[in-house]
Amino acid sequence: MTQRADAIFHTARDALTRTGDTRVWSVIVTIFGDLAQDPRDQIPGNTLSELTRMIGIKPEAMRVALHRLRKDGWINSEKSGRTSSHRLTRKGFEESLAARPRIYATNSERPGQWHLLLREAQTGAARGKAQARKLPGGYTMLLDRVFLGQGRAAGDERGFVIDGGAGTVPPWVKDTVISEDCVRSYNLLYRDLQAVQAGLKEAPKLSELQVAVLRILIVHNWRRCILRHADLPDAFFPDGCPAVACRALVTQLLGRLGRPALVELK
Repeated sequence: MTQRADAIFHTARDALTRTGDTRVWSVIVTIFGDLAQDPRDQIPGNTLSELTRMIGIKPEAMRVALHRLRKDGWINSEKSGRTSSHRLTRKGFEESLAARPRIYATNSERPGQWHLLLREAQTGAARGKAQARKLPGGYTMLLDRVFLGQGRAAGDERGFVIDGGAGTVPPWVKDTVISEDCVRSYNLLYRDLQAVQAGLKEAPKLSELQVAVLRILIVHNWRRCILRHADLPDAFFPDGCPAVACRALVTQLLGRLGRPALVELK
């Protein structure tokens, strides 16, 4: 039974790492974001080492990534004798907490409201900043001085606001807010999630570490897709983009796997 579980785990893990584009520091961010649900949670060094080893990350790469995250003020590390532990800093936990709604929301929880923000003409540095295509608050530029935002406007934005429902969104708008590269990433993720789902249908009980690794990889790959573009209603995804289907699969798989407690990851 354990041998079969190991085979299913390795097949699922390989499907989720087949793209080979895995930034180690980003994987560690995902590990803490998914497993450290309380600001006081600590992940022992040996647990972090085992999780990253099972993902396929070399020890030296993990150490370099941890050094970077400490330098960036995202993780604190403490050592007691020969053992070490790591936890999110206040900054790291707050950033992780802010991203959770986008990562873990189900399709039924997604809002359909949107609004347009029309701003006055800009010159010099202000125009250059706007041309970066995003404004603070997750706005995405559709046209010069026309920005698209999710939900209702806060009411204190400097500009003219038009509220609307999802309705029918023209293809050119969809192609403006979601790039072809993003669509390709969603297609690859959908393929990989389907492979994982098929493998887990008849899977025997996996170990807590195996469950944690699969959760981390699912969340990591999903996170890499959805955080590449503005947070907008699902109607804005281009035709043929499986983003909504990906979210449904992510929700199903995470629900099936469950979230192991840190104390169980030994």
